[in-house]
Amino acid sequence: MATFEIIEKEVNNARDRLNKAEEKLEEFEKRWKEKKLWELGKKLEHREEKNEEQRQVWKRQRDIMQLLKFGEEKASRCLFYTVILMHPIFGQFVDDCKDGRPASEDFLFILKLSYYMSMFYNSERERAENRYTTYGSLIAGKYYYANVEAKVKLGSGGEPLFLTTIYYLNMVRENAMKYPGIYGFSGSTCPKKVHMDPLTPMFPLAWNPYEKDLGDTTVYFKYVLQPIKEKLIFFAKNDMDKNICIKFVHQYSADAHNHCTNKAYAPHLHSCEHIPGGWLMIIIDLNAYFTYDPCSRSFPSVDEVKSKINDIVKHLHECDWVHGDLRSVNFLVRINGNNNLPLVMLTSLVCAGQMKLRVES
Repeated sequence: MATFEIIEKEVNNARDRLNKAEEKLEEFEKRWKEKKLWELGKKLEHREEKNEEQRQVWKRQRDIMQLLKFGEEKASRCLFYTVILMHPIFGQFVDDCKDGRPASEDFLFILKLSYYMSMFYNSERERAENRYTTYGSLIAGKYYYANVEAKVKLGSGGEPLFLTTIYYLNMVRENAMKYPGIYGFSGSTCPKKVHMDPLTPMFPLAWNPYEKDLGDTTVYFKYVLQPIKEKLIFFAKNDMDKNICIKFVHQYSADAHNHCTNKAYAPHLHSCEHIPGGWLMIIIDLNAYFTYDPCSRSFPSVDEVKSKINDIVKHLHECDWVHGDLRSVNFLVRINGNNNLPLVMLTSLVCAGQMKLRVES
């Protein structure tokens, strides 16, 4: 009888331990599920944030025609010229295409390329299984430095210019939201506690060196505003915090401008620089002048402005110069009360030239 009671007691103890173990297991499963649900919720929340960022990027890049301005003559032309002006290598390429002379190595390369491009293949797979290691994109790390799309003719299976552009857009989608290139330097010592102090401020890469007054001094400036989106005219500030105006043209008469500047008939011409691609970079002072509008009450009277314009034109003709484009948009008029500044200034001497007498026999 005693043995039976001992066994029954052991069984009850074992049953109690089993119940406690089951309770602990249920509690563990409950906590595990709550943790997993919390982690899953965080992942879904993070994924939703990423998806929202991606949707915003796609929303901005959805209308490729709006991004690239294809099909609109003025916009596409402005875009093409702007690309040339973004880096000297593009303009140098255009100049080389016009004036470059091929070397013997170039002819050998063209001959070799023509030979391999003219080879006949029964199928695309046969050529793909050859030793060629790229389908047209050359990558250094994470960056494309060349992209090629070849078609038998335009319009066959997709226009190559659009395709290469779309390839590039797809590549930069993930990088669109990343922080830009801003650099700074800090110093650190590493004893028991790490100590770090900034040594310099943060430097944005938004400065470009250009020569000043045709001399050897390098001047840095920062673009501030493009007042007319369709024109390559920009307002900027140089490293002396002086306001300047920068414009890009194919031709300009710096001599005629300097003749006007000597009489305070034109803003000071800082530089007229030849840059690759057949362009000129014109840098002049940016003063408190505005394009003349005879209908505006902010400007002086028409007779007063007309008298000053006649003086400017007379001075040009006396120096054997003609402006070539005497429209109201090319005259700047002072609207403030500072009498120390000229009332009217002439600008945009793109079509100016020197008069030459022709003697007929």
